[in-house]
Formats: sequence, C-alpha cells, structure tokens
Amino acid sequence: MKKACEIMKLENIFRKIFVVIPKVVYYKVCYGKKINMNYRHRIKRSTIITTGNGSYIKIDKGLHTKRNVTLQAERGILEIGKNVFFNENCKVVAHQKIKIGDNSTFGPNVCIYDHDHDFLNGGFISSDVFIGKNVWVGANVVILRGTVIGDNCVVGAGCVVKGNYPEDTVVIQKRGEELKSIRK
Repeated sequence: MKKACEIMKLENIFRKIFVVIPKVVYYKVCYGKKINMNYRHRIKRSTIITTGNGSYIKIDKGLHTKRNVTLQAERGILEIGKNVFFNENCKVVAHQKIKIGDNSTFGPNVCIYDHDHDFLNGGFISSDVFIGKNVWVGANVVILRGTVIGDNCVVGAGCVVKGNYPEDTVVIQKRGEELKSIRK
C-alpha cells in the first residue's frame, strides 16, 4: 500500500512537470502580460486560449477544461474565477468584458459572447457579460451580450439567455411542441 501511494505521488509530480506546467508556460511565453494564470489548472491539450491586441485574460487557480474548449479575448477582457469547469466544446469570446465567478460549471457546447454582429453597419455591438459565483449552466446554452447572471443560479439545458437574472434563480425555457400527422 505504501509503495502504491509513493507511485501515485510520483505520477502526480510527473503530470505537473510534463503536462500542466508546459501548457501554462507556453501561454506565458506566447502572450506575456496579456494572460495572467498560475500553475494549478487541469487544462486539456485541445484547449485553445488566445488574446488579440489590447486584450487581457485573467484565469484564477483551479481552471478545469475538457476537450475542445476555446477561451478568446479579441479586444476585451476575460476574467475567470477560481475552480471554474468547462465541459467539452465550450466557447467564450470577449470583445468587451466577460467575467465568470468562482465555482461555476458549464456543460458541453456552451457559448458565451459579449458581442453581436452589426450586419447593417459592419463590425460589432458589445456589452459586458457577468456570470456570478456558483452558477451551473447546462448543455447547449448560449449566453448573449449584456447578460447578468446572479450568484447560485442554474441555467437549464438548451436555453438562450440575454438580460438580467437575479441570484438564486433557475432559468428554464419551455418550447412548445406541435405534432402533425404525416398521413391525411
């Protein structure tokens, strides 16, 4: 039993040295002062973190990502709190500001955008997105610009949210179903 514990400790040290630290070092080397993150993360190799001109990303300790997560600050600020979890295929794109509170969890295929395309005039229309602490966002949710989600909220699967949602709220969007016979 003692030998197994020693092997597990060595495996954990090995993982930190050869998996976690190189990924964080890579981001530090590539983006310098544009990205602020420490070494206590579980980031999958397929996670993409990018910053553009005049943008900044701050990631607090304990970020955990599954496969194919994209975190982007195009011209804005992206702040991610402690112990935030993104499941597979999540995408977060900040043109102005997106702030995610501590201990928030995002199901697969969640998209968070603080901007819309201005198809009449070209360019983008942006406004801040704030997601509180201890928020649980279900699968296939889209969070649009100008959204404020309070602390301790749950957003049900498949919702498209825009607006203000007070703390301790469950957000569910019901869609009507209409069944028609194929035969007449």
